Amino acid sequence: MRELTGAGDGGNVTVPHKTVAAEVVESATEELVLTGACNTFWMEDGRICGDNTDVAGFKAALTALAGDPRDARVLMLGAGGAARAVVVGLHQLGAGPVAVWNRSPTRLQELREQAIRIGRSLDAWDRREPFDIVINATSVGLHANDAPPVAAAETGARYALDLVYRVGGTPWSHAATAAGLSAADGLEMLLRQGARAFERWFRMPAPIDVMRAAIAEATSRTA
Repeated sequence: MRELTGAGDGGNVTVPHKTVAAEVVESATEELVLTGACNTFWMEDGRICGDNTDVAGFKAALTALAGDPRDARVLMLGAGGAARAVVVGLHQLGAGPVAVWNRSPTRLQELREQAIRIGRSLDAWDRREPFDIVINATSVGLHANDAPPVAAAETGARYALDLVYRVGGTPWSHAATAAGLSAADGLEMLLRQGARAFERWFRMPAPIDVMRAAIAEATSRTA
């Protein structure tokens, strides 16, 4: 990172390097500090700057789907890296109680500790409780034959957001739509987090419409 920023460049960081990159950053955004993960870096005033643009991308995607989620009851599936950005985004948006379903108790405990640091508690999923929004933050859905971790229709939610994206949508988002929920996959989040990274690098508004058209063209070629 130092070599790239020293040459006036920036870039993106992907798993499993986001937490290591966060330790190198000399000037961090609030989103990076709260998640402990860096996915975008650049040079500014001689310092390596870092951000976690997944938070901004998630917030934009959720509000595009469900409007203002203030006080909404949310169920999140998964407790990995993407879930960290979701917890911070939900907190910043003023969402109501957040429950988590996850297979790994260790991962869930780590996520709970992160949430406590920002003043947010996470509940276990009680199947008797209805939710307004359900979010798939697991990697299930990357492949067409992936079985959804939990059917969105089981949660009583009105909105279902899948952070996974693939051409034509994901099995989980399709199942949610078929069950009568308003659902979306992760393409909007991909677009919006990329736009925030663009703005960090070039210090100018991102050409959202151009970027959206480029994604549409790319996905149509691979459909």
